[in-house]
Amino acid sequence: MDPRPHRVVERRRWLYYLLVGLCFGVVDFYFHTFIQRWTGLGVFFLGLGVWLVPLLPVVLNESAVTRRTSRAVAAGIAVWLAAIVAYYAYLGFNLVVIGRASRPEMHFTSHTDPYYWSNVSYLEAYSG
Repeated sequence: MDPRPHRVVERRRWLYYLLVGLCFGVVDFYFHTFIQRWTGLGVFFLGLGVWLVPLLPVVLNESAVTRRTSRAVAAGIAVWLAAIVAYYAYLGFNLVVIGRASRPEMHFTSHTDPYYWSNVSYLEAYSG
């Protein structure tokens, strides 16, 4: 029996995982923009919990297909890494190509904003 068809299916599955992560990174960019106007502890958990949306189906599928925990963990890490890369790449794309800053209140030209200095002092205090 030729083992190559199995390799093709496995590669295709991992490409789908990376594609899920890349798409989620862009969607997450808009999701956090959408929930910024809400307040409360639920928003905090919603902002962090949304990262389980692409992770759970991928990890559950990989563990069902391979029956190996290490492969499921690797699939989850790959999805998260792809999502993070896509998020920051899209942030840069918005800034460079479209010309829209996602956090204009944090830009140094907004020093007259009433919350600018509190944002800067907060970042300096927690930047280590």
